[in-house]
Amino acid sequence: MGIVETGQLWADLDPRNKGRVLRVVGMTATHAICEVEVPAEGKKNRKNGVAVRLDRMVPGSRGYKLVEG
Repeated sequence: MGIVETGQLWADLDPRNKGRVLRVVGMTATHAICEVEVPAEGKKNRKNGVAVRLDRMVPGSRGYKLVEG
């Protein structure tokens, strides 16, 4: 697993969220708290943050890829 840090941009690799990019704005022991920078194609941006388990922040068909940071 890569090191997840506040301020990083992560691309969602799940085909259901194609094109979605998240910015990490906070951390807990088990989750990255993110804001949606770019919403998924055909979906509206969520007002609230998104909590993503840290063990999902890895490349793979349902994971995430580090874009910036």
